[in-house]
Parts: sequence; structure tokens; C-alpha cells
Amino acid sequence: MRAVIAIVALALVGAAVWFFVLGGGSNLVAEAAAEREAACAAETRDVARQHTVWFNQVSAVRSDERDALSTEDRTTYDAHRVAAFDCLNALPEG
Repeated sequence: MRAVIAIVALALVGAAVWFFVLGGGSNLVAEAAAEREAACAAETRDVARQHTVWFNQVSAVRSDERDALSTEDRTTYDAHRVAAFDCLNALPEG
């Protein structure tokens, strides 16, 4: 029984390390890339705006996760954010 408990405990520790340290946790940068792509593929401002709103929601709801990004990931995230808003602003009003 102790062997089973030890194996389960080891598996849980390994999963936690993978999740939090090796990148299995936040997919914020990947999500940002997808939202940028969708905003830039939009043909109307309304559709593009739906995707740029995601960045505002991250600022409001997931700011701790965003702030915890590495410097490199934060730079990438910010580049996706700026590009998405640039694509929104490039579309004509109406």
C-alpha cells in the first residue's frame, strides 16, 4: 500500500512540475496569437473588435497570469496585442 501511495505522490509532483514549470500551465501567449490572427483576418470592425476585447478581458480577469509571464513571453504577448489593435484600427468604420 505504501508503494502505491508513493507512486501516486510522485506522479502528482511530476504533473505539478510539468504544469507550472515546464509550460503546461498558461497558454496565454498562444491564446494571444490566435486572437491576433482572428482579429487580423476579420473583414469588419465588429468582428475584429470581438477579438480585441479578449485582450481587455485578460487585463481585467487574468492580469496575474499575464504579469507572471517571462520577459520574452510578455514581449511576445504585447506584440500580439498591439498587432490585433492595429488590424482593428486599419478596418474602415461601419
